[in-house]
Amino acid sequence: MSLFKKKLFPLLKSFAFWNLVALSGILGWGTFVEKNHGTEYAYALVYGTWWFVALWVLLVVLTSVGLIKGKIYKNIPLFLVHISFMVILLGAMCTRLF
Repeated sequence: MSLFKKKLFPLLKSFAFWNLVALSGILGWGTFVEKNHGTEYAYALVYGTWWFVALWVLLVVLTSVGLIKGKIYKNIPLFLVHISFMVILLGAMCTRLF
């Protein structure tokens, strides 16, 4: 078995999970900031920052690696669920940039 499957792939899965946990916490925090200080302030402090976008990009990259290396493409329903979230995030990126 290759080094990637033994050591790196479990580490990437764990990193993707904790990235998702961090994003969930940040989204919750951003919601409270928005409620207490308004939408513009929350966008400037949380949603419009480079690190928030970087966390989403990292999640998409890690999910892509997981789909390919974990051979999730063989399980069509699970593959389609993951791809659909990636398409939604791609649409959000297009909305943000254009």
